[in-house]
Amino acid sequence: MSSPHTVTVTATSPHPRDWGRALAEAVTQLSGLHGGTEDEAASALFDRGVHLSVRESGTEVEVTVTLGPASAAGDTSSDTPVA
Repeated sequence: MSSPHTVTVTATSPHPRDWGRALAEAVTQLSGLHGGTEDEAASALFDRGVHLSVRESGTEVEVTVTLGPASAAGDTSSDTPVA
């Protein structure tokens, strides 16, 4: 882990459809950094931006998830629509 709000997990497949488990593990690890009960840890992720980075590493892929700062509840002004 390179920072308190960044987690990198390795996916064993180079195919995007197979990265879901690594992504889920990274988000789970991020929620665990906040301690408390499972519900408290999960709620610490609400209303925060998430940055996803994918890097090839030989036959594997490193999936890095970075948690952004908390935003005002319901504030979507910085959201960018996905085409």
